[in-house]
Amino acid sequence: SGELFGICCLLNTVFRIADVIFAILVVFSVLMILVAAYMFITAGGTPDNVNKARNYILYALVGLIVAFLARALPGIVRMLVT
Repeated sequence: SGELFGICCLLNTVFRIADVIFAILVVFSVLMILVAAYMFITAGGTPDNVNKARNYILYALVGLIVAFLARALPGIVRMLVT
């Protein structure tokens, strides 16, 4: 019974940490997309600046993918543990 309680508390902690990571990564990714949009607007057709803006968008999308994986991880852990 005590072991089950410990696993429950551990899973709740993992869920909370995953929620915080998810929120931080989503906010950061949205900010990066806004920065990239500004860079596109102000690039003036300069290939270097346009490529830099595209890279920011790519990194932001990778961040969103990581955020959604972090959100799914606790469910996977719960399936494996219980």
